[in-house]
Amino acid sequence: MHSVLYKVLGKYNLKEPYFEKMLRENWEYLIEPPLNKVSEPVKLENQVLTLRAKSNAWKQELINQKMNVIQWINRSNLSVRIKDIKLI
Repeated sequence: MHSVLYKVLGKYNLKEPYFEKMLRENWEYLIEPPLNKVSEPVKLENQVLTLRAKSNAWKQELINQKMNVIQWINRSNLSVRIKDIKLI
């Protein structure tokens, strides 16, 4: 089922919007606390995930944890692959 869905999404350039929605809906389960409560996914484009942090202090912590966040997402069962994270 997933392969058919991904083919259709890819054909109509809807893969990233779909994965973006899935990231938003599952953020609290994908990312470990407290980071999941102080950040939110904003945009996914070309495998770069843009995150919004609640404060500059949390933004710095997300920068420090960037590789962990990428691994948590890439190891999830959502089939999302992230290369990089951009913070706003």
